Amino acid sequence: MTYFARALGASHTRDNAKAIAAIDSLTSIEQRLRAYGEGYWAEQVAIERLGASAWLELAQNRDSDALAHMREAAAREDSTEKSAVTPGPLAPARELLGDMLVALGKPAEASAEYRATLAKEPNRRHASERLKAISGKSAGS
Repeated sequence: MTYFARALGASHTRDNAKAIAAIDSLTSIEQRLRAYGEGYWAEQVAIERLGASAWLELAQNRDSDALAHMREAAAREDSTEKSAVTPGPLAPARELLGDMLVALGKPAEASAEYRATLAKEPNRRHASERLKAISGKSAGS
């Protein structure tokens, strides 16, 4: 989780070297988990790695790669069951996809992703607020 947060933060501030280092750490953790037979946790880290890589690609102006990887992360997260011992994802992949779509000037697509996030993870403040902001802009335009 720490490396995921570091990668996202570094990508948002366009510190690509730090983002790459954090993503490399996620890759290493994922590989170790797979080697130990921890498939569920390895997949959770893989989803974080994909999402972090997508945001790095966005920072590098590789928009189509970024969207493809963020969509893959969201699809993989959707296909996994939540562990009973965890509260849920720190930042759901679908919510991050919504944020990416907002950043790319695609509010209608972002709105759909925020709605999907709230269907799976009810009462998420960030997704709720972003959805309200998008709806307010649409209504006021």
